[in-house]
Amino acid sequence: MPPVSAATASSSPPQLVAAPTTTAPPALPASADAASRVQAILPHWIELLERGDDAAFLDEAVVPEELAKVLDGKSKAELVATFREDKHKGVLKMFGGIRGAAPSKVREERDRTLVTYDVHGEKGVTFVVVGASVYIKN
Repeated sequence: MPPVSAATASSSPPQLVAAPTTTAPPALPASADAASRVQAILPHWIELLERGDDAAFLDEAVVPEELAKVLDGKSKAELVATFREDKHKGVLKMFGGIRGAAPSKVREERDRTLVTYDVHGEKGVTFVVVGASVYIKN
């Protein structure tokens, strides 16, 4: 008689695990322009912020070379806490306002493209597009 494992000895039915609800940014063809890449990432970033995953949003959105400047001597946990308290709602509102909008300015700078959106009544936002990657300019 084969040995009985804990899995086969259990009388409870197997548990179903819900699939993650994260909206991954859609894959765009290499020919997609910088503004299209920004618009493609916005739904994903909005979802991260709506579910309160500010740490993941900051990991994706901060230009890697500017991380030390953004941290400004703080720990990552402090940065996330400060962002959540001071900027979370405003960034979410801003993203909603520019989603689907045409950029006000697009310019090439060295090996990257800067895509700027004017936000009515507020400071505009500039995104840095490097290849397939999109970041927020600080």
